[in-house]
Amino acid sequence: IDDHAPLTHALADGAASGTRVLAIYCLEPSWFEPGRLCRLPGRNGLSKIGSFRARFLLDALADLRGRLAKLGVPLLVLRLPADAAFTKLLNRLTLRGVHYHQVPIHEEQAQEHAVLRRLQAAQVPSTAHWGHTLVDFARLPYAQDKLPKQFTPFRHTIEKLRPYAEPLP
Repeated sequence: IDDHAPLTHALADGAASGTRVLAIYCLEPSWFEPGRLCRLPGRNGLSKIGSFRARFLLDALADLRGRLAKLGVPLLVLRLPADAAFTKLLNRLTLRGVHYHQVPIHEEQAQEHAVLRRLQAAQVPSTAHWGHTLVDFARLPYAQDKLPKQFTPFRHTIEKLRPYAEPLP
């Protein structure tokens, strides 16, 4: 968790304002529904998360809960879609701000936008952090539509420029 930008920034904001930090993880119920990925003739289809992956996810969340507890940060795991979870939270808590990882997948972006609409309606500021690639798109020496077609020229440019984000404190 040392390199988790949303958590690092939330802790800094909490320390500066004297407010508590709450970590939230939404277990999307549809991840476990049969047929989520594909349907086969005569079968219900595959769920996005099978039993082994679900076990790994639950073990990881238990480990995360322990690590966050050492920082004095409770982990709230909600078995709800993210937009429903934030609707519930906004009705029960006073949120002063939300730090989150942007998501690169279309399906998850729809949920992200739904959550952001709810936060905006409640006048809760939100800050997006990119955490899915080694180099943030904003630091790339190319416009996204001008990326080299082969990886090697890209790699050579990146190795020379080293546009990596500074390590978090």
